[in-house]
Amino acid sequence: MAKGYGATGPSVAAGSSGFASAVECVIPMRFLSGFFRPKIAGMLIPAGLASGLRIEIQLVDNPAVALIQAEGVLVTNFGVTDAVMLLECTELNDPTQGALMAESSSSGLEYTFPSYYSTQLTVGATSNITTQVNKAVSLATRMFLACQAPIAAEPVDEIAVDSYKSVNAGDYADYQFRVGSYYFPNQVVTKRTEKLAHTQAAWMSLSEIDYAPNQVTFDAFFTGGKALVATSLETAGVGVNLSGLPLNNSSTGEIRFKNGSANELRGVLFLEFMTVASTSLNRTVIKI
Repeated sequence: MAKGYGATGPSVAAGSSGFASAVECVIPMRFLSGFFRPKIAGMLIPAGLASGLRIEIQLVDNPAVALIQAEGVLVTNFGVTDAVMLLECTELNDPTQGALMAESSSSGLEYTFPSYYSTQLTVGATSNITTQVNKAVSLATRMFLACQAPIAAEPVDEIAVDSYKSVNAGDYADYQFRVGSYYFPNQVVTKRTEKLAHTQAAWMSLSEIDYAPNQVTFDAFFTGGKALVATSLETAGVGVNLSGLPLNNSSTGEIRFKNGSANELRGVLFLEFMTVASTSLNRTVIKI
């Protein structure tokens, strides 16, 4: 609930259009933008990059689009009060600042964070599709596809529909990613357990399953609307600052996907890539 969602949130009476009282929540900035989620955990933003940084959060005008309390219960109005942004600043001692200034003036200070590019697609019933990612980047780290049922198969008022809910994994007949001459995985994924394993591995969840399992269970993945098609493109393990594959005209990224359901599916194919901000004193160069 501290992050604004979850089973511990305040309850709302059936048919009610508002909470009994104001709801307080904390939204970590890392959930809003990859800029606040550096590749190396704990990496500090260079002073030249953070100085004068302007953060603007724009809320949609329609409250029914901005907030959903429960399926079929729409919010008629909302207001944001006492909004405070807490930014943690670090003060370094003089020798450390002197060393950083010398490095900044010579070769520059680098800050790496993930950015995203998306492509929309539509897959006909029981048909195949091959979609390319038309984006040239130096370090692509991940590709993932989220599919949903078409609008015609949902309620007329799409606002009342959970926009994060995916179709079931059974609707994914088979798939395979490709970057240039590399295939991810080497063979087409067809088995149910392989779909779950590859998706978990794309976010390194399998390596942490013993002590930090996530909430996407087997049943949730296949029947609970949490299915996802994903693959990691990183060439090294966790902790390496710059690790990924280049995408360009001769080495494009694509997905080969087959719809296993009798309905048309709409989807969004996401590409995650690393952005490198090199700061030399008060001058910053962005590389993707």
